[in-house]
Amino acid sequence: MDLSNLRGIGKNRLQALHAAGINSLRDLLYAVPVKYRDTSACATIAEAREGERFTFDLLREGEAKLSRYGQRSRVTCTLTDDSGRITACWFNQPWMRENLNKITRIRLHGIITVHGGKKQLVNPTVEKELGICPVYRPIEGLPHKTHEDIVAQALAYVDTLCPETLPQGVIQRHQLCSGADAIRFLHKPASMEEVERGQRRFAFEQMLLYQSAVLGVKDL
Repeated sequence: MDLSNLRGIGKNRLQALHAAGINSLRDLLYAVPVKYRDTSACATIAEAREGERFTFDLLREGEAKLSRYGQRSRVTCTLTDDSGRITACWFNQPWMRENLNKITRIRLHGIITVHGGKKQLVNPTVEKELGICPVYRPIEGLPHKTHEDIVAQALAYVDTLCPETLPQGVIQRHQLCSGADAIRFLHKPASMEEVERGQRRFAFEQMLLYQSAVLGVKDL
């Protein structure tokens, strides 16, 4: 199986992957997320502090409104929970008005700002499930959701694509996870602890390769 066999990958998206240096399923799995959104627990509006990221479970209050400024747009909506009220706004995402007005409850994740003494969320993401959400480096021509989907397909073959490279004695001595598990933890973590385990495994392996290279140069 190769990249072209993945569901959701046509000619243009395959070219986008190649342009990003991803030419195989193995390359795809080793292109790990650059950061994570922790949406594993929801905060209340009252608990939210300016400049920090939070996840909220909110009710829509009134209709979402769309404003246009030349070629730019802004959708605003007032949302509430039992502790208070907050305004969310999305710039240049006009479809959000229709999406919001179809629902009464929504889960949002974003950074809190304060304007005129009132709390706001600017361009928050809509979260369908609580958990640790991987964020990948953007690839032009490949939607983020498609990126997530094809990684999930490739993970089914991770044991074959990413065979173990470290001796079992080293793994046990340093209490490391396997290479395949590290890939799983980094792409589909159940907790930030799993992310840390995956990152520790690869940091160890990279340092080991660096030290081996240094010793090899000294022996020349």
